[in-house]
Amino acid sequence: MLFSCIAVCFVEVNYDLSEYLPAYAPSKAGLNLMEEEFGYPGTARVMIGPVSLYEAKTYKDQIAGIDGVDMVMWADTSTNIYGANSFINYDDIQDYYRDDYAVMDIIFEKGDADPQTRKAIRQMQKMLGDRGYFAGSAVQNKSLDETLKREISLAMAMGVFMIAVILCLTTTSWFEPVLFLMIMGIAIIINMGTNIIIHRISFLTFSVAAILQLAVSMDYSVFLLHSFIREKATAPDKETAMARALKHSLASILASGATTIVGFIVLMLMRFNIGKDMGFVLAKGIVISLLTVILLMPTLILKWGDRVERTAHRQFVPTAYERIGKLVFKVRYVVLIVVALLAIPAYAAQNMNQFIFGNSALGSSPGTQVYKDEQDINNRFGKSNLILVLVPNTSMVKEKELTDVIDDLYYTKSVTSLAGTLPVGVPESILPKSATSLLHTDNYSRIMVYIRTSDESDFAFQCSDEIRSIVTEYYPEDSYVTGGDALHTGYQGYHHQGL
Repeated sequence: MLFSCIAVCFVEVNYDLSEYLPAYAPSKAGLNLMEEEFGYPGTARVMIGPVSLYEAKTYKDQIAGIDGVDMVMWADTSTNIYGANSFINYDDIQDYYRDDYAVMDIIFEKGDADPQTRKAIRQMQKMLGDRGYFAGSAVQNKSLDETLKREISLAMAMGVFMIAVILCLTTTSWFEPVLFLMIMGIAIIINMGTNIIIHRISFLTFSVAAILQLAVSMDYSVFLLHSFIREKATAPDKETAMARALKHSLASILASGATTIVGFIVLMLMRFNIGKDMGFVLAKGIVISLLTVILLMPTLILKWGDRVERTAHRQFVPTAYERIGKLVFKVRYVVLIVVALLAIPAYAAQNMNQFIFGNSALGSSPGTQVYKDEQDINNRFGKSNLILVLVPNTSMVKEKELTDVIDDLYYTKSVTSLAGTLPVGVPESILPKSATSLLHTDNYSRIMVYIRTSDESDFAFQCSDEIRSIVTEYYPEDSYVTGGDALHTGYQGYHHQGL
């Protein structure tokens, strides 16, 4: 346990679900190529206000100068706003500046979860103060990292408290709940520490492993202690009573544990590898719980058995179980009919559930500051979602045509590509590599498409599919569409295949 207390500090928590898509998935293949050619940058959306147009330009330059920020997309990216006020057509820039508020799309040098990206966001928040509103995947990731541990601790504390209350009401000693919770606490710590063997776990596994382990394996210790109490009434000594208790309860404990372990191991067969991550940690947790109950708990019971006796109290619900048993037996046929009637509609309804896989489900859930900021930004400027298109760098003319076609889609907010940015007739060769490397390499071109949708919705997936079909028309081979929507579609597909 002491080793695990130290080791748990070195277990990393991974917030990037894209890493768990199988390597052969199209969105994953595109992402791998994107990282190889360009890196896969984190993104954020920042609204500033109230500010004048001049102040917004000043803030934009300051944000662009922050270490870790690669590009700031704003009104001046595609429109000249550096002339006199009377020459500026505010209708042309209303997607970026309106009603004394400016909104900017930020692209970072590193990924959403990278420490450099989080440091850059903290600098922006400090710079803008009350004028800043922050949304986007990098901000959601930072919020998730900051709040997850606190909320898990709160949930764990609530769970332990409620379990303790239930145990106090249903046991006959004040020390029994202490003993049960101690055994489970030791098992949970060992499970969390031994995750060091895989070095890194997903934030989903991290958020549920301890609570599930506590809830699922608490019964094992209850079986053993109550068996010991029964045997002690007829055994000549405590050691003999414990030996008999282990003999009589071991079959129930191992059978209950084995079925749970098998259920979690089956998760590891999912092609969406989040199942492998979660299944391994949870199955390992049950094994550790079983070993702790079988090997450690008998020692503690024999050592502290007198404390259980000294703190004995009357049974608070002496006849409740008997009454419940009689009631269940009486209504057995009614229950059978109800279950039969519910089975078919329930089976059909399970396929109607909607699953959300992005960090927005947690990092910007209702009640968080990110959610509030996101609503303020969307209410003022509408939604914005980044899709990344990767195509072979073979023809600037074809790339320009593709850029124009995507830009003409009614849900497209903006499209940024090197072919669409360079004036007609200006060769790429006259620009330094430092200026073109974000959008061009020797082999591939990257096109950044912002569409007016949320991260995860049927409309967003429809837009992503349409853009993918357009890209395929121009580049039938070696072209990829990735980013939030494409990855979320992949998550959903492999989630259902896994089930």
